[in-house]
Amino acid sequence: MDINLMGFDVSAARHKPETIRHSEQACPFCDRANLTDVIATEGDMIFLRNKYNVIEGADQFVLIEGRACKSDMPAYTKEHMHALIRFGLRMWQELRESGRYEAVLFFKNYGPLSGGTIRHPHMQLVGLPHVRKELLCRPEEFEGPVICERDGVTLNVSDVPRIGFWEFNILPEKLTPAAINTTADFIQIIVDSWLIWYSMSLV
Repeated sequence: MDINLMGFDVSAARHKPETIRHSEQACPFCDRANLTDVIATEGDMIFLRNKYNVIEGADQFVLIEGRACKSDMPAYTKEHMHALIRFGLRMWQELRESGRYEAVLFFKNYGPLSGGTIRHPHMQLVGLPHVRKELLCRPEEFEGPVICERDGVTLNVSDVPRIGFWEFNILPEKLTPAAINTTADFIQIIVDSWLIWYSMSLV
């Protein structure tokens, strides 16, 4: 299958701070007074340009999810989880509508095996000026047994996971306020359940 190949700047990656395996290191996301290139804020959440642009030819951004460094999605209140996804989707939509990118990725990589380097909860947005959008995903990856449907949002398990053994899809028909809140609820439930399963599998 054809894929989009993206260059990775190893020299830039070498200079990234790392607080997952080295928790004694100072967390740059906790040092809020010295954050630079801040684009938008909402409550405790901050959207800013990534200092370490490791994907060649792309613009990378970070969404800091809040002040708490040792927390994460399973511990968030519903109100904060709803606000987080609403804020993230707004930033994603603004980048998409800027005219600068053919596609904008919005994702979270978590844990030492994900390639992430900062423990502080955050998500990433990557603007791709040049990409073959049809190669980013395949329609069949979003099909599978339905777990739940609510407010025009479908949660299913992929029949054709792109990577790994299990992949969940959360598919809103439209990004209405109710659909965004339900999307946030589904994300929180899946992340919480997955972490419980992952912890049990390590015992």
